[in-house]
Amino acid sequence: MTFPLIHIGYHKTGSSWLQKRIFNQENWSFVSPFSRDKEIGEMLIYVHPLDFAPKACGAYFLPRITKAKNAGLMPVISYERLSGDFQSGGYDSKEIADRLIQVFPEAKIFVVIREQKSMALSMYKQYIVDGGTNSLKRFLFPTTMGKGRIPLFSFDHLNYHRLIKYYMQIYGRENVCVLTFEAFKANRAEFLGDLFSFLGDRKVRYKDIEKANSDRVNASLSILALNIKRRLNWLFADDRINPNALVPSAHLEKKITWYLQKVDNIALARLSNSFEQKLKAQIDKLIGGIYRKSNGITSSIISIRPSSTRAVNAAIVGCPEKSISLFGVMYLKRKSATLDLETNTVSFTFISRAIFCIVSSLTWSAFRTTVAGFPPNGISVKAST
Repeated sequence: MTFPLIHIGYHKTGSSWLQKRIFNQENWSFVSPFSRDKEIGEMLIYVHPLDFAPKACGAYFLPRITKAKNAGLMPVISYERLSGDFQSGGYDSKEIADRLIQVFPEAKIFVVIREQKSMALSMYKQYIVDGGTNSLKRFLFPTTMGKGRIPLFSFDHLNYHRLIKYYMQIYGRENVCVLTFEAFKANRAEFLGDLFSFLGDRKVRYKDIEKANSDRVNASLSILALNIKRRLNWLFADDRINPNALVPSAHLEKKITWYLQKVDNIALARLSNSFEQKLKAQIDKLIGGIYRKSNGITSSIISIRPSSTRAVNAAIVGCPEKSISLFGVMYLKRKSATLDLETNTVSFTFISRAIFCIVSSLTWSAFRTTVAGFPPNGISVKAST
């Protein structure tokens, strides 16, 4: 089969930007001929292992891949869910890799990883946007009761070396490219330069990329807004991660998010910086240095071109006071106690309750409007990157 480029994620590593600005733009010699959920998801991910048929799946994808190649374009299959889902601990990431090698044995694999503490915060934000109701600690450390029934978040999912090594084992080291989200944020032109170098004959048009260097596809809600939404999720969120909402309504949930985005732009975002720093401190305390060993292994098996723009260094494992990760992030031990955003910050609680009352009032108004048969249109929800 003619090879495609398969971008497996991870989640929260600039995937939306790549999918919209690069992988589906013919002027960059790329095309994404398949929809994510309806085709990539249904054909390669969600189908039951006992029902998966590699030959039939390959026959489905082949015509459009061949058409793209005949047009001089690189066909791309890009879906961050291919690396596993973070809310279920990436339990099926190996199963998906085994399916990909059966259907696309000559593919090139592209992986983007992100420093784990930053990743954990971004994942938690996305969890709330999706309808989650748990606190940060409960999200990171779900109950162990009934763990054999439903997979939830697992720290093991962010031990990147395991999945990277497996893809290198089945596809060959030369067919797997691993870059970092930190490099993407620092300089997208150099990031894409590394990707195109991996693919062979494609050149980066630096001027085009520089224009987009500050471009964000998905804007994040502030910590204050997310804290309010988490509480409102108990009432309206309609998602499998929250099956017991009091009045499940996707429409009302979108309306709430729209209100929060408006309030966020006016006031909340300006007030949230200190609270976000405290949340980062809480994550730092909860996670600690559990990924040092994994990052050391990851940095030893992948090749990342160092530059003055991207401070990418191999991990220093076992250093008691600080460690430099392959993501170029310096960590220092925090001696000060972290504040629990839910119980110990009076101003945070006051602001949250005040905005909660305002949004609740607006939501009730929206609910009455919906019942009356005049639902507002044009509301969209943007998740954080």
